[in-house]
Amino acid sequence: MGRLPKKSGMVLVGLAVWMGGAAMANPPATTPAGTTVVTTTEAQREQIRQRMQIERELKKIRFDHFGSKGDAALRAKGIEQVKTYTTPLAFQPMIEILLGEKSDVRDAVLDHLAAQGDAGQGALAWAAIDTKNQAVRDAAVARIAKDDFGPTSGSVERVVDAALASGRERLINAGAATAAALNLYNLIPKLIMLQQGPSSPDTGRKGDIAWIAIGRQQAFVSDLTPVVSESAVAFDPTVSVLSTGALLRIHDASVTSYRTEVNIALVGMATQLTDAQPKGFGFDTRQWEEWRVAKYEPAMLKRRADAAQRSNPPGS
Repeated sequence: MGRLPKKSGMVLVGLAVWMGGAAMANPPATTPAGTTVVTTTEAQREQIRQRMQIERELKKIRFDHFGSKGDAALRAKGIEQVKTYTTPLAFQPMIEILLGEKSDVRDAVLDHLAAQGDAGQGALAWAAIDTKNQAVRDAAVARIAKDDFGPTSGSVERVVDAALASGRERLINAGAATAAALNLYNLIPKLIMLQQGPSSPDTGRKGDIAWIAIGRQQAFVSDLTPVVSESAVAFDPTVSVLSTGALLRIHDASVTSYRTEVNIALVGMATQLTDAQPKGFGFDTRQWEEWRVAKYEPAMLKRRADAAQRSNPPGS
């Protein structure tokens, strides 16, 4: 057994999702120092070694054929080399290394992933989530195979679900937007719970955490000390300051974040599913839960019945 850094852990998660959704035997753990580690088997370590080798090869192809190079034949040759990578181990490096290239390479990579079956569809979902480029996100979503009931590949929903469960704000927001774009209505209950981020933890601190004073300070002579010498007398004054006004002492504080991107995606999906926009719900989890029972679950039952009827029409 061995322990690997955080990035390797994310690699294992990606492989598990794209290669059938199998859970890792040893999930990620966090050390007291805050470093995420993953305990792995020898087979998992071998997969990571292969992935790193693919990374090096793809980077070499990028250096030799892409970037600022303008020779169309040279770039086409590089694209053909990229298309030889059909193992799911190559999909995440392909996304990370090549989707930042010019549109000819970017479109070729997305087309290649779209032709790679279930694992390729999951990789397209990850490309839509991981990128910060809206044009790339739209292009990836457009290539995901779908019908009237959403994506035809189960790996797409698994990838989006993993992003929502990642705990990383950027991935949660992007996952919500992707779920809305693909009509992944099964994820609505999770989106309801994800509208609010985690509250700040109790640090156990004693005493004030801050204070604010609003007032005036007035100097005055609070004491006089006589100083006497031959044929002379004087006084040594003691000057003090009197403060008047208000003092606000803050003993405790709590911060709760609201994920507006998740809420926007949720409202859009709820409206499209039930043909009625939820009004006035905001981030109220209780109202959303009542809506889930009264509106969402009946709509999903009907949707599943329609899908089953389409799959097995009467008289078939």
